[in-house]
Parts: sequence; structure tokens; C-alpha cells
Amino acid sequence: MIWWLKARKVHSVLLPALACFIVLALILQDTVAVLPSVTPGGSAHARLILFVPIPLVAAISMSLDARVLAPEISSMRLVGLMDVGLVLIAALLSISVGAAVSILFDAPEVAAIGRNTSFLVGLMLCARAMVGAPAVMAPTAWVLAVLFIGFRSPYNPYYWTVLPESVAAIHASIIAVLVFIAGIIASLCTSRSHP
Repeated sequence: MIWWLKARKVHSVLLPALACFIVLALILQDTVAVLPSVTPGGSAHARLILFVPIPLVAAISMSLDARVLAPEISSMRLVGLMDVGLVLIAALLSISVGAAVSILFDAPEVAAIGRNTSFLVGLMLCARAMVGAPAVMAPTAWVLAVLFIGFRSPYNPYYWTVLPESVAAIHASIIAVLVFIAGIIASLCTSRSHP
């Protein structure tokens, strides 16, 4: 177990990224920025909290890519399941942080940060099953696509965007759960095939 934690760089990559996630969630909360958009609706009024999951998702990807391939392939331990456990813990921590910040600072929309992180992690895991390490760019590309083409009008995102949707948007939560589950399944199916 210790060698796996060291190989996955949990202490040197994942924990600092989680600390960064917490600090950014506390600082940004419901801060809104007017960002350019290429859709007819003009500029998008996006909460900066949309960007907060990116460092944590990148750290999860980096952690999963930090492998000692030969021992892991021949290992009797279920390394793929251990990786899934790591991803599940990170997702649950992001949900907990979002809920805690939302309650403590009366910022209801911050609660969506856990949903958004889970969605982006699932997206990264699905892409990782197909392309390997470059999949770390998929969540960033999604966030940029949402900002540039995801708004009908400044405060009205399209349904497919998921990230800027309200915390009460049921469809966004369902999509996030489905993408996260798909990512976990893809990760389990390819856990020994990708370096």
C-alpha cells in the first residue's frame, strides 16, 4: 500500500492539489466574471468557481499516470481498484468541500463544485481510456468550450454545458453522475493497458 501511495504521488501531487482546491473554493465562492463568447448571446457571465476543479482533475490524472508499469501489471493486488478508490475519495472530498463552503459562507452555488469536479473527472477518465495521458486536456477543453459557445445569453447556459448550471439543476447532476460512472468503468477496463 505504501509503495502504491508513493508511486501515485498522493502526498506530493494530490494533497497539494486538494489544498489548492479548498483555498480557491473559499476565495472565489460566487465571484462572477464577464467573459467573451462567440455565440449570438454575446458575453458570458460565468462564475470563476468553474475553473476551480481543473487543478484537482489535473492532479488526479497526473497521479494515475504516475505508474511503475511492470510491477503493477504483474501485481497480485488489484491496482485498478485501488486507483478507482483514489478517484472516488477525491470526488467525495470535492463534494464535501463544496457543501461545507456553501453552508459555512451562505454561498449556495458553491455546492455545485463537487458535481462539476465529478463530471470533469469522469470526462478525463473516459478520454484517458482512449488516448492515455493527453486526456488531462479534456476537462480544460470542456471548460473553454462552455465559456466560448455554451451560453444562449449572458446568464443562460445551454443544457449540455453542465458546469454553469445551478446546483438545483437535476439534469446537470444526472449527467455528471452518468459521466463519472462511465469514467470509472472505462478506468477499470483499461487500468492495466495504459501507462
